[in-house]
Amino acid sequence: MNDKVKSIHWSFEADADLSEIFEYYLEHAPENASQNILDLISETEKIVFTKQWQIDEFDSTCRRIIIKRKFRVV
Repeated sequence: MNDKVKSIHWSFEADADLSEIFEYYLEHAPENASQNILDLISETEKIVFTKQWQIDEFDSTCRRIIIKRKFRVV
């Protein structure tokens, strides 16, 4: 069975979340706003296998990664 990831697709909800995170950082830490979003996207794009990440403790049907100790990507 081939469990390699072919591409990453961001849901509308995830895209909206990224926008909200960016807006928050623009207001509270503008010097880090762009880098935080770039880190989220670039770390997510490093996935190679579908089962590479940990099973999410809240939804066992999903996999998740923690990025920079503060962002949870499911």
